[in-house]
Amino acid sequence: MNTQLITKLPAILDPTKIPQHVAAIMDGNGRWAKQQGLPRIAGHQQGANTVKSLLHCCKDWGIANFTVYAFSTENWGRPAFEVDFLMRLFEGLLDSELAQLHDEGVRIRFLGNRFQVPASLQKMMDKCIEKTAHNRAVTFNIAINYGSRNEILQACKSIAERVKLGELDVQQIDESFFTRYLGLAELVHGVALKAEILAKGWFCCKDFRSIEGFKRSSTRVLSL
Repeated sequence: MNTQLITKLPAILDPTKIPQHVAAIMDGNGRWAKQQGLPRIAGHQQGANTVKSLLHCCKDWGIANFTVYAFSTENWGRPAFEVDFLMRLFEGLLDSELAQLHDEGVRIRFLGNRFQVPASLQKMMDKCIEKTAHNRAVTFNIAINYGSRNEILQACKSIAERVKLGELDVQQIDESFFTRYLGLAELVHGVALKAEILAKGWFCCKDFRSIEGFKRSSTRVLSL
């Protein structure tokens, strides 16, 4: 897992064609740790370091939105000690990095059902949102306890409820209308996802951005 990223935009790249929304899937941390002869939790720590480097790269390259898929709804099936470590890791990193990220102009937002994560982490998430709300250098969207299938289900329920109440006609519902009910639409103000970054040698999108991501022909899957 290479964290040596090019922080300065290479001259060969056209800054007017740089994507405005890039996402990274934190998959492969455990495999990396195993390859290095380290425990899985060491892989998660290294993954966090890589995400930090990617965030700085997005900021330096002028990419306005960076989304990281940190913890899926499927991840609750992992061993309890690993889930507990990840929750503590998220909270600890947010606490230790918040001041610096705020000084760098990073706005922090979250995706997913936060009510299933520990109360202390929820509190830290609220603190991050409030403190960085007016920052505009780059928006850092963190998906915790997120699953696109669940997001689609909730969107369908919200739209159905409006139809039931007579607030919405079925004929008004199209693809553009539907995407407005997805969590990321609010966070990035309609900026389409253009690239997803995966662990090197793996193609594993899991339950991530199934509507916003791969429905678009302009989306590219990159490999680290």
